[in-house]
Amino acid sequence: MAPTNVGYEVGWLDRNSIPTHQKRIIVELKSFAAEAGCLSEKLVAPCGTYCGTCIFLNRKEKPNCSGCGNQNGHPFWGECKLHDCATGRVEHCGICEDFPCDLFVNQFDPAHGQKSVFTRAGLLAYRRRVGTQKFIEMSEKLDKDEQGK
Repeated sequence: MAPTNVGYEVGWLDRNSIPTHQKRIIVELKSFAAEAGCLSEKLVAPCGTYCGTCIFLNRKEKPNCSGCGNQNGHPFWGECKLHDCATGRVEHCGICEDFPCDLFVNQFDPAHGQKSVFTRAGLLAYRRRVGTQKFIEMSEKLDKDEQGK
């Protein structure tokens, strides 16, 4: 099966092109919103991505997105086959009896490479064990760690 890369690489805009001070502001705003209860579990995608830390979340300029769950598996980059597969079957891929399947392993952002699939797989195993809230907290911590690089 050929990789089904989720072509949301936008070339001119990626995490590395955003100045560090703006990244910190984004992280702080999202952290404040989470503490205020403004970020819902709809920002937790079944694939192991936490949309709450995405640089495209609720941006005014394009590309923008309100999160996989809020857009019913149609984020700004297109249709997510993993969301379609999980909907109505399982809360997230990590509790599916076929996990990790070929569809999961072959769907990734080309900007991060296929290696990122295994980070998501680990996060889903963690989510299965400790629950969604701890998964969100860990996802936010990992994102903050990455922002600090």
